[in-house]
Amino acid sequence: MNFRLLLTFLLPSALLLSCGPDKHTARLSGQIKGVDQAAIIAYAPAESPADGGATDSIHLSRGAFSYDRPTQAPLLLTLVYPNYSTLTLIAVPGEEVHLSGEANRLKEVEISGGEENELLQGFRDGNHGRSEADIRRKAEAFIRSHPTRLAAVAVFLDIFAASEHPRYRPDGELLELLVKSQPDNAQLKQIAANLRPVFAVAEGAPLPKFSERTLSGGNITSEMLKGRAALIVFSGSWDGNNFRYVPTLNRLRRRFGARLSVVNVLLDTNAGQARDRAQRDSLSNAIYAAGEYESALARKLGVRYVPGCLLIDATGTVVARDIDPDRLEGAVEKVVR
Repeated sequence: MNFRLLLTFLLPSALLLSCGPDKHTARLSGQIKGVDQAAIIAYAPAESPADGGATDSIHLSRGAFSYDRPTQAPLLLTLVYPNYSTLTLIAVPGEEVHLSGEANRLKEVEISGGEENELLQGFRDGNHGRSEADIRRKAEAFIRSHPTRLAAVAVFLDIFAASEHPRYRPDGELLELLVKSQPDNAQLKQIAANLRPVFAVAEGAPLPKFSERTLSGGNITSEMLKGRAALIVFSGSWDGNNFRYVPTLNRLRRRFGARLSVVNVLLDTNAGQARDRAQRDSLSNAIYAAGEYESALARKLGVRYVPGCLLIDATGTVVARDIDPDRLEGAVEKVVR
């Protein structure tokens, strides 16, 4: 009788334990109200030797989902919601992370499960309705207070790395603080390698030194751009949005003349395409960057996408980057003397 009574208590507990993830698997589950059928993309923002997964699509049925990720160690995992907003969290083997929220308020989704994610949620609490500047200040304080925690890296990725307007300071400084505080974090090392060029040429940074040959046979260097405002434009013939910059560049050339230096970095598939486009669109100081995003110049200038640009003042300092074509003329007007 006592044995049967013992089984009565032990069996439900055993069944509950068996439903959890094993020690080599992290589980994500959740309920997003207001969603019928949709998908969330899950991917690691950088490779990790502990990660056994890939870029996956998590199917939502009536707003509910469950996803298992094989990993041997805690892993930074980024989720892309159906509205393309993102959330980075920490997937820990043997633990389950639960997300809950509403489809029309995805930035307020609550995270629970595990010490790191609870710390992360503590940062997220109260952010709704705050200005971007306030959230940046709060994020900087959080990272400086918790530089050894994965939650701090997740905050950095969502607030600073994902920003459309990265800054030389404090963004780059925070990245180096995290790397110094987490020397054994393989994911963070790769993240830093990818982001350093971006922050090194972000708003407030000095323009890196370079010397390049133009398609017309001339030479252009970073030193030649000092003393007046300069605009470096990145484009590629394979991108359908390049046409948006061309009329603006022509208008800037007519309006500002010699007071503005314009350099065009062409990330075309081959030199022939670049040369044809430079001639067709009257692109001045055209440089062909062989290798597209992996070219030495593109990496040195922190090119993230095309079309993009760097706006530099007369002292050689980056004052803005990747400005929308509709706002470009106004931005240039502020720095041209």
